[in-house]
Amino acid sequence: MLNWKANKRNKLLILFGARQVGKTYLIREFAKENYEYLYEINFELDANARNLFNGSLTIDSLLIRLSSYNIKVPIIEGKTLLFFDEVQVCSNVLTALKSFAMNGRFNVITCGSMLRIAMKNVSSYPVGYVETLQMSLMNFEEFLWALGYRSE
Repeated sequence: MLNWKANKRNKLLILFGARQVGKTYLIREFAKENYEYLYEINFELDANARNLFNGSLTIDSLLIRLSSYNIKVPIIEGKTLLFFDEVQVCSNVLTALKSFAMNGRFNVITCGSMLRIAMKNVSSYPVGYVETLQMSLMNFEEFLWALGYRSE
């Protein structure tokens, strides 16, 4: 994820992975260490947020709606990570990625446990502007490495 952030050409990241592998946790921790603000929407838990992506998907209209939806988190270029979670329930988010990509000022990460299936129904996908990562479960040895145990 650090390589993605350092690459100024790719501003959009899609993280794929099954349920409960730690996608959301990883993105939140990454945001804590690399951004001043995290603007997060979970479309599965917040059905009202799905309406933010109805209508015009231009960057200006999206930023106005997002800013007014959660006034507690400022959306500032280079300082705010936009994180859209469980986007498979709001396919317009994936279509809106094109606006963010063409604008190029904001770092955006999306993820969802059923995202690959939902992507088949997206009307416009920003090919060439998106980097993808696959996250999977750790095996027991990887788990021990993460805890600092090393075999000698």
